[in-house]
Amino acid sequence: MKYKNKILSTVLILFLTITFIGCDLLGDDGSSGTTVSNATLVVVNNSSYDIYYLYVSPSSSSEWGNNQLTSTLYSGYSFTLNNIPPGEYDLHADASGITWTRANQMLNEGATWTWTLID
Repeated sequence: MKYKNKILSTVLILFLTITFIGCDLLGDDGSSGTTVSNATLVVVNNSSYDIYYLYVSPSSSSEWGNNQLTSTLYSGYSFTLNNIPPGEYDLHADASGITWTRANQMLNEGATWTWTLID
């Protein structure tokens, strides 16, 4: 009987240990505890034009969305856009009629991608 109780105690301890380890691996919402690192886009304006509009839209979208620039991106300067969920994007920059477009650009998890605009 003493031996049987020892086995049951050991099994119970193992069960509780596995349960607590499993709970620690899950987030508060029950999802896996792993987090996705968002992507970063750096736009370098090596053109002779000042950029007034920058649009970054999921490739699956039919609309460009909002202008991402908070001020003019002057010639010779760069702009960094952080916290982009990983995925495939279309990019569009506009300097009052002079435009640059890049379709289906993959922005990978945790990566920084640089888009250099030239004449």
